[in-house]
Amino acid sequence: MSPDPPASAQATTSASTADPRRASERRRAARRASDTGMSSTASHVETHFVKAEKAEEFDPVLEEFLRFKEANPELFAGVRSWALHRQEYGGVAGLYAETWGFDGLGAMEEATARIFAHAQMKAISRGFHQLVDPATFSSSIWRPIATG
Repeated sequence: MSPDPPASAQATTSASTADPRRASERRRAARRASDTGMSSTASHVETHFVKAEKAEEFDPVLEEFLRFKEANPELFAGVRSWALHRQEYGGVAGLYAETWGFDGLGAMEEATARIFAHAQMKAISRGFHQLVDPATFSSSIWRPIATG
């Protein structure tokens, strides 16, 4: 529930496309993505742990977000999917992974700017970030390169 997409998204994309050593890799990935019809999809993935002393406050903030999302479908236009997962087994149990699916980086930037500009969503996001251990928070963008 970041207030906006990672500022480094465009910089990361620009830096990786500027590297001539990776040109053949980019062409192969683009061909695979084109062949599967997924060349423009993107997922914004955030992972985090909730502070132990704030665990009881997490569910009410999540419920507030879900009510907000349900009540404001027009704000979420362009969001293909949203899910929140909690790791149960393997690794360190209790890790949350939040995924947002979009039709591409442009759709991601447009939708998240619209969603997080809303006053109620800003308040929900602030409340959420007070519950998260900042040392465990990560935000990344994933693009499919193959499916099966």
